[in-house]
Amino acid sequence: MGRDAKTDELQAFLKQYRLLQIFSARSLSNGVDMLRYYIIFMAFLSAPELQATSTKPDQSKKVRLVTGEWCPYFSSSFKENGVFSRIVVQAFKKEGYQAQIEFKPWTRVYHEVKNGSYDGSLGWTRTPNREKIFHFSDPILDQEQVFFHLKATRFDWKRLLDLKPYSIGLTRSFAYTEELLSMVRSGKLKGEFIASDQNNMRKLSEKRVDLFPVAHEVGYCYVKTILTTEKQPLITHHKRPLKVSHLHGIFPKKNQKSVELVKALNRGLDKLRKDSEFEDILNDSEFKNYSKWTCDWLDQHWSFKPDLFD
Repeated sequence: MGRDAKTDELQAFLKQYRLLQIFSARSLSNGVDMLRYYIIFMAFLSAPELQATSTKPDQSKKVRLVTGEWCPYFSSSFKENGVFSRIVVQAFKKEGYQAQIEFKPWTRVYHEVKNGSYDGSLGWTRTPNREKIFHFSDPILDQEQVFFHLKATRFDWKRLLDLKPYSIGLTRSFAYTEELLSMVRSGKLKGEFIASDQNNMRKLSEKRVDLFPVAHEVGYCYVKTILTTEKQPLITHHKRPLKVSHLHGIFPKKNQKSVELVKALNRGLDKLRKDSEFEDILNDSEFKNYSKWTCDWLDQHWSFKPDLFD
């Protein structure tokens, strides 16, 4: 036992001794058996059940979440782990929960939340396969997935068959349209799967793929953070979206408390929106200000509007 612990014990003993003096004095002056009340009071305080509840945190109110690096939604280098993380942590806090977020590679994130190693994960879109495994929260943010390409690539499309002349960089475990995936699997389109969005953006800048579908804000965040200043102006995107998706929290169906966690998160999100805290978080985040990478070039490409998510 350290010196601090001994000091705390001594102070607690002195407080109890002082209380004993007060109760004894009042017993003598008032003719009331206050000493008996003191003994009953102290016995109540020292009851094991009461000590257990007062000294141990309520583990049922802790929520362990796992996610991956995905700027500008999530990043361990952003304020409070990024805008998406901040929204979820504050929503859970509204309902009395303490949410903790860990970062891991995305492929590990999916499998570890699937097998129940964590209570949940953040930033996922609905797919038929995922709906068999997870409970989904209400939508938290939206994303518009578009095709990035080099400005030197003369590219336009209206239907997926228009993509046939181009090679497409795709990221494993990420959700694309079923039509796109089916055409890649059948060989009608040329798709190359790798482990990360960041490497796909590098491949695009090096002309190793022609197209790379990714969320608009995410794509420009990668452009600005992982490409050289010489390569950044060479990248653009096509305005036609491949798809527009809702991003959710997911919680494995195999965990008994997942249903209650989803309900608590949804209630908290409703409160954040009604209290305007949701918009405040957006306005005080890299999503809105992008303070780490502010430049004229980025301002010209930036299209995020917080009112889309109210």
